[in-house]
Amino acid sequence: MPETIKNYNAYYAKVKQTGTTMPNVIGMPAMDAVAILENLGLKVQTQGVGKVSRQSVKNGEKIIREQTITLDLS
Repeated sequence: MPETIKNYNAYYAKVKQTGTTMPNVIGMPAMDAVAILENLGLKVQTQGVGKVSRQSVKNGEKIIREQTITLDLS
């Protein structure tokens, strides 16, 4: 299994354990960040292309299903 897939799977497993708080997705490729956040029940909007440079809901904040988060990419 490629290293990036292993890292994604490990990170996703960790995020699922906390489930109710926003993970830090800054620095992640957009595709991985969107997949993780959508699997947590969030609606994701992106602006730009590339890796996540900013997230509208801060790391550690309580999340609510169907909440919208905006990711700035660069």
